[in-house]
Amino acid sequence: MKYEWKNIINQNSSNRADCQVVTAINAYYVLTGNIIKQNSDIYEEFCSKSGARHGAAINIDKVYKELGLKRTVKHYGIPWDVFNSKIKKSEYREFLPIEALVWYKRSGYHSVLIIDYEPRTQSIRVAGFRWETTSDGWIYWEDLQHFFKDKREKKLVWNTQQIELRKKKH
Repeated sequence: MKYEWKNIINQNSSNRADCQVVTAINAYYVLTGNIIKQNSDIYEEFCSKSGARHGAAINIDKVYKELGLKRTVKHYGIPWDVFNSKIKKSEYREFLPIEALVWYKRSGYHSVLIIDYEPRTQSIRVAGFRWETTSDGWIYWEDLQHFFKDKREKKLVWNTQQIELRKKKH
């Protein structure tokens, strides 16, 4: 998993609810190295297919399938126990990228992509969360937690899925 931050899409298009499309395309880039630009015809096609033009990407699975991706382990408890243990940084990569649903004051529920983790500083690199991260996507774990809090129950609530390439059938 090798990527360059400059090729990551870090915000939605204007006037669209396309955060899930952004997450899917970023995951595709991180896993394959292939870039899809936000101003391309294929991006526009994905926004149309998924329903992102009209407020929610209710058909986002069509985009994942076309990109050759699948969302696998669904967590209502992100595997932070793995991130907080004493394993090598290279071993974290087997869990990444992870799509996470956060609650954000600007947009309500918002899809972001966790693409890296630095255990020494407990920092997470997040794509698609431009307003809350550093210019190159880093945010401390303690700061990111606030976006997972259920205000009514006063506890952390996770909704995350690992993303990986579909295995090709022979």
